[in-house]
Amino acid sequence: MTSGSVAAPNFLLSYSIPQAKKAEFLEFVTEGKKKLDGSFEKDASGAEMTGVIAWLRSKGLHETKLYTVETADGGLMFISTANDILPDWATIPGFKAKFGPNTRLEIRNDLNALIADPHP
Repeated sequence: MTSGSVAAPNFLLSYSIPQAKKAEFLEFVTEGKKKLDGSFEKDASGAEMTGVIAWLRSKGLHETKLYTVETADGGLMFISTANDILPDWATIPGFKAKFGPNTRLEIRNDLNALIADPHP
């Protein structure tokens, strides 16, 4: 890999969020779960639920990419990729209990070589 280039991620994490939980999910991702006084709620283990963005920053995962896609039924498909090894989001305080397990999918790019091949 040359300086300045970025390796393609080899997997993604995805979540299918129903319309009824979409606003709560996006709030948790960006702000965590806060009490009325502005302090963070705690999960069952006593860890503060600071949210996805704060958790990614705390792990040094600054190159993580987050994508959202509105679904036909009004829900949300939430996708995350990273150039580093992205830990299972079940370790984010409160995340799994609120939104369930993630789906981890391998990204294969073997067909991309066919596009660049001048002699198919």
